[in-house]
Amino acid sequence: TAGLFLYTTFMSRMFLSLCGIGFLPYRIGAGVAIILTGAFCYGLHTLLPADALYRFALFVGIFLVVFVLGAKMIPLMKEGNTFDHHWIVIDEFLGVLLAFIPLLVWRQTELTPISTGALVFLFGFFDHFKPLGIRNIDAMEDWPPAVMLDDCVAGIYTAVIYHLLPTTYYLLT
Repeated sequence: TAGLFLYTTFMSRMFLSLCGIGFLPYRIGAGVAIILTGAFCYGLHTLLPADALYRFALFVGIFLVVFVLGAKMIPLMKEGNTFDHHWIVIDEFLGVLLAFIPLLVWRQTELTPISTGALVFLFGFFDHFKPLGIRNIDAMEDWPPAVMLDDCVAGIYTAVIYHLLPTTYYLLT
């Protein structure tokens, strides 16, 4: 049983840290995870099926599997009073994935290196500064899913703001 516990702990750490990315020095793992997830989404868009319903179902499935696995593994990592550790970066993966879903599902032709960079930058802003209630979610340290939920909300804000900016610009000019 001790071997199984060590294996489970190791696999949980690898999953939650995106194969060790979260353990990069000086807490740069979150930034690297955001950039690599953006690059992953950009590269993935050419491999997706043509039907938007299939793409939507695929991303909902990926999101749910990763979120549920993370929610099951995070409680195993509790140290002291917190579940949230700097090396847990699966939440950045989920947040960036949510930010990209509108482009990956419904507006695939608009996914370019520039839009990818804009989404990554905008998500980084929400992830770092935590405005609009994100900081309140991040402060819920006694609830394990909150570790991921704050970045999921940041991803939703990113998607909404990204898609509202061109519309607002068009209406104002």
